[in-house]
Amino acid sequence: MKVLFVGLGNPNRKYLLTRHDAGRRWIEFWGSNFQGKWQRRKKLLSVVLESNEIIFSYPLLYMNESGRAAKKLLNWYHLPPTQLCLVHDELDLPLGSWKLSFGRSSPLHKGVASVEENLGGENFWRLRLGIDNRPSNQRLPGIKYVLQKFSPTEDDIFSKLVQTLEPAEIIKMMTGY
Repeated sequence: MKVLFVGLGNPNRKYLLTRHDAGRRWIEFWGSNFQGKWQRRKKLLSVVLESNEIIFSYPLLYMNESGRAAKKLLNWYHLPPTQLCLVHDELDLPLGSWKLSFGRSSPLHKGVASVEENLGGENFWRLRLGIDNRPSNQRLPGIKYVLQKFSPTEDDIFSKLVQTLEPAEIIKMMTGY
């Protein structure tokens, strides 16, 4: 089964390595471990790396427009939304944790909401990467928090999470094998 992994982030360099860039970091890490060359595909509004049955991609658009890129990618590769795995930051999960879910909405996450709107529903997979490490007595508003960079200690925790979530294992969970 061919799987399209789309990692959410923001294209501006000032957002690199922020919590909101979590999906793109996963894509770049795992894509670099596969044969192939990254291609900037303006027609698809994305950067893409194809490797056999896996396509790694991240949009060249801002988070709240990501759905346009996801739709173009699915159409280009003739894939149904059920073969999409959207990889993104999750403020509802503690830093270092993760969850794979199917068909669940996330109206507060603008990137996920954009994908749902462009695909006409939520029939796709989500690899949710936990980023919340706010002390309970210092709860910054979500929008400010996700645009901050990880501290060095937090970055170590997040990097270890990324390295443990192998695409092949995610695909096994998606397909039930």
